[in-house]
Parts: sequence; C-alpha cells; structure tokens
Amino acid sequence: MSALMAGLSHRVAGDFNPLLLKALAIHSAKYHPGLSLSPSDRLRELGFGLPSSVDDIIFNSPHESTLILQDNIVRGGYIEILDFPFPDVLLNDEGQFYGEVTVTLVTDPRLDGNQGAEYCQSNIDVSFGTYDRIRLRDTTKRTISNPIGKLNPYNLLLSSNYAAKFQRYIDHPFTAERQLRDDLGKYHPIKKFAINLQEMTEAHRVRGLTAPKKWYLELKGLFSHAAEAAAAADGEVLSQEFCLIVTIRDPLQRHDVYSSVTRSLTLNNFQHNNIQLRNEVNLNLRNTSGGPAPEPTTE
Repeated sequence: MSALMAGLSHRVAGDFNPLLLKALAIHSAKYHPGLSLSPSDRLRELGFGLPSSVDDIIFNSPHESTLILQDNIVRGGYIEILDFPFPDVLLNDEGQFYGEVTVTLVTDPRLDGNQGAEYCQSNIDVSFGTYDRIRLRDTTKRTISNPIGKLNPYNLLLSSNYAAKFQRYIDHPFTAERQLRDDLGKYHPIKKFAINLQEMTEAHRVRGLTAPKKWYLELKGLFSHAAEAAAAADGEVLSQEFCLIVTIRDPLQRHDVYSSVTRSLTLNNFQHNNIQLRNEVNLNLRNTSGGPAPEPTTE
C-alpha cells in the first residue's frame, strides 16, 4: 500500500495532497469477484477492498468520466450543485437513465479523544440524484437560506431504492464494486457508494430515472454539540476539508461518457481541468549500433 501511494504521489503533479491520494486509492478499490459476502459484511471485514494500479487509478476509458471536487465546508455550510453533469446519452429504450456510479467522500475530520467512541466530531452528508425542476423558496423562513431549491428530489444513494437481492451476495459482474450503505447517519470520515441504476426496483426507476430529469449533488457539513461548544469557547471557526470523487460509467460501453460530461461542464460554465501529471522520460542508454543514442521518449 505504501508503494502504491508513493507511486500515485509521484505521478500526480503539484504539492503533496494526502487527502486526494487517499480518496483516489479508496475510490479505485474493488473486492475479489468470487468473494461470497454481502456488501455490508465485506465492508465490515475487508474495508473498501483492494486498490487498483496507479495507471488504472489515473486514467479513464472513453466510456466513463471521473470528477473530483476538493474544498472546505464551514459549520452550517453546504455545497449544492443543481446542474450536475450527468451524461444525457445514458438513456435506455424505456427513456430511463442508466449507468454505474461510484461516489467516494474522504474528509479530514475533527477528532477529540476525550469523547470516547464518539471521537470523530465532524461529518459531511452527501446526496446525489435527480429532481424535476428548480423551484423558488421562501427565504423569510428561518430554516431556508437558499432562494433556489429542488422540486421532488430523489437521492439515488439510498439503499432502500434497490432490489433486495442486491443487498446480499449474488453472482453478478458488478458484485466486486457494489457498495450500498445503511449507516448514512453515522459520523464517519470515509463514505463510499457504488450503485448500478439498473438495480433499482422498477417503481423507483420509474419515479427517479424517467427522463426528463435534472441532476444534483449536495454536501452538508455537521459538527457534534461537543465540538460546537468547544469552538464557541475558543472563538474557533469550525470547518472541515474534504475530497469527493464521482465516476460515471456506461456498463454497456455504447457511449462516449467522457466527452458528454466535458460538454456539459463547459455548457454550464463549470471551471474544470484535468489532473496534472508528471511526465515520465525513458532513456535508452544501450547503444548497440555504435551510432548516437536515440532521443528520449516522453509518456
């Protein structure tokens, strides 16, 4: 694992970013396909699985796209993206969206050893899904700060949306990645979801995936009462850094998901760029012909 993280750190240009490296490794992790454990048992006994190689972590195929968001959320703050760039090409013959989605959230939590089992004192909740349209909200109400809201939001990360047979082990190509979580309310610095939209029950697919739909992503920060009390006494502004990674994949490999997501990002004026990688220069120092050595090649 240390060698993998060192190799990943070497390939990613820029300053050392442990939160990003940790998120990338966990995001790529999979289980052995023959492991006959339910998703909940796998998570409890084996963590998030075995990470992929450095190249598999860094590079995508045209049939998938990976988005990374790294930021900081202050106490009482939230991040809401109402034009999330889900590829509009992923529609089946019934007019429903399909695809495999992996969401990994890694935070730098506030820790307090004096709180015993509740030593993790901060949390970020993540929601991802669809809604019908934007609606205006009454900001004169105490609990409403954003004048724009979602009409009929549908959080696709809830395990209750999916058929019961996928809550246990089945022999299926997606089994090595599937991750359905029920402990969403617990304070935990790492959250990972791996869902196949086709595994939702028929009723949930009809309500949540039938086009036209808009897509959203929402992050909400939360701190425990003990953390808030300590911060109030010290005059500290509570905040927590996070790294969120979302991969959207076409399991049928029919569409160019990468280009579709990129077009959507540009159309909705998102500032975005690719991860900067260090160039690797291979030198061939062996000269068997007696002539000049060949020029170095750059990958």
